Amino acid sequence: MVQITTEEVLEIDDIRYCLLKSSNVNTAHHYEINQGYTNLNYRATNAFRRDIINTPLINAHKHVVKNNVPELLCDTLISEYNKDKEALKDPAILKSFLPYILTQEVDDHLRSYFKSEYCVLWWAMHKLEDDIEKDTYFSKWHCDGGPKNHLKLITYLNGYDEHGSSTAVLDKESTDKLKDIGYIFNNINKRNIDIAPLCKHYDINFSPSLIKPNKGDSIIFNPHQLAHKAMPANKGKARYSLTLCFLPSELHC
Repeated sequence: MVQITTEEVLEIDDIRYCLLKSSNVNTAHHYEINQGYTNLNYRATNAFRRDIINTPLINAHKHVVKNNVPELLCDTLISEYNKDKEALKDPAILKSFLPYILTQEVDDHLRSYFKSEYCVLWWAMHKLEDDIEKDTYFSKWHCDGGPKNHLKLITYLNGYDEHGSSTAVLDKESTDKLKDIGYIFNNINKRNIDIAPLCKHYDINFSPSLIKPNKGDSIIFNPHQLAHKAMPANKGKARYSLTLCFLPSELHC
C-alpha cells in the first residue's frame, strides 16, 4: 500500500539532509507490485534448471572479479569511446564484447545470486573526471531505484593507480537503516556527498569499503541493497568504466 510521504529537513554541522519518510516503502511497492518484479522473480526461479555455487555475492551483495576483461579490450573500448561515444550504443557493439565479459566465473556468480537465468536490461560507458561532484547524482550517496533483485556489473577499463577513483560502498545493515530514516530514495537532487554526520546522528555505522580496482577488474553488486557512490578522479585524470545492468529472466540471455 502506498503511504503518504513527508519531507523532513535536518541540518547537522551546516549540512542539510532531506529525509523523505515512507519513500522506501513506496519505492518497493511501485517496482515489486505495480511493475510486477516480484512475479518476475517467481517465474524466473521456477524456470531455472542449472546448478549454483556458494558465492559470497549472495550474502554480501557485492563481489570483485579480478582480471575479468582482457587489457586489450579495455584499451579498445576507451579508444572507441573517445572517438565517438554515441557509436558505442549500437546493440551490435554489446553483442561483440559481451562474451568477453560474461565469463564462466561471472556467469557462476550471476545465476547463483538470482537463482535463475538473467538478461541485460541496459548498458553504458562512463568517463568520470575530477569534477563529477558538481552535478552527477552517482557521486552522492544513494541506492538505485528499481527492483530489489537486480545487479550491476561495472568493469573498470583503467585502474585505480592511474586515476585514483574508487567506488565507496556501505553494507546492507547500514543501508537499510538509511532507508528507514528516509535518506535513501529521497529526491535525487537532494542527495549528499558526506553522510557521516547523518549516520552519527542516527547511530548508524558508517564504515564504507573502498573498491580500488585494477584495469580489467569487475565489481558485481546489488545497487538497490547497498548504498554507494563514485569517488572523483585525481586532478586531470579520468576513470573509464563499462556498466551492465542485469535482471532475472525465464530465458537465458
